Amino acid sequence: MDPVPSRCDGDPLCDLIPIHLDVFRGEQELLKRFLESYRLPLLRKASGYEPVECDIKYGRLSYQAMCYCILHDDNVLGAIFGLWKELRNASSWEEVEEAVWGDLNNYQGFS
Repeated sequence: MDPVPSRCDGDPLCDLIPIHLDVFRGEQELLKRFLESYRLPLLRKASGYEPVECDIKYGRLSYQAMCYCILHDDNVLGAIFGLWKELRNASSWEEVEEAVWGDLNNYQGFS
């Protein structure tokens, strides 16, 4: 019997989660240098339509990464709150998203 596929099989953004949290221990500068060096294809090219205001957050890499963290099979949220103890008192998931993954929104690599 074949194993059940992960929710994010094949998406390099999903592979970046354990690298950033486990290897880099959440260090934003290490993540930035890694992305500059490897130029991972994390972004999708624009589809040619104008997004409505509510769609804008769905296009952010930080939002996508945070969604993967919430859906991840491993205890990714435990790792996040272990590294960023101050986020235990965050008032929203978007606050956590910005602190942990916000630098991804400046990434210029395209697939």
